[in-house]
Order: sequence, then C-alpha cells, then structure tokens
Amino acid sequence: GKREGLTLSITKENEVLMAYMPIQPKSEIFLKTDGRYAYDAFEADIEFIKDETGKVTGVALHRYYEFPILTGKKV
Repeated sequence: GKREGLTLSITKENEVLMAYMPIQPKSEIFLKTDGRYAYDAFEADIEFIKDETGKVTGVALHRYYEFPILTGKKV
C-alpha cells in the first residue's frame, strides 16, 4: 500500500519474508508476535491487517520513534 508517498513491498523469497521501500534496502523481516514483524531497515514493526476471514487487507507500520502509525491497503 501507499501512504505519504511511500510504497512498501513485501515478498516471500525462499520461504523468507522480505520488505522493501525505495528509500531503504530490501531486508528480511522477522516475526516478533502473531502478525507483527520487525523491519529493522526502517526501524519499525510491520503488522498485517486482516479481515474477518483472515485474509490480509493491508499493513500498519509502527515506527519505533515516530507517530502516528502509518497504514496502507493491500494493492
């Protein structure tokens, strides 16, 4: 999804989840808790937002030092 001109791409490569933003290098994201992953390259956590059926519909980007939480819809 996009927010404030940022695009976050998440891919699965050889069973590893990777995150990429044009302003940061592609890097592995690591599971912290159910549905929330550490994205160290952007100093943030990525939380997958799901609908009532469990399908991922978007993400929330929780910055470690900055508010508000950035959200975006799956495109």
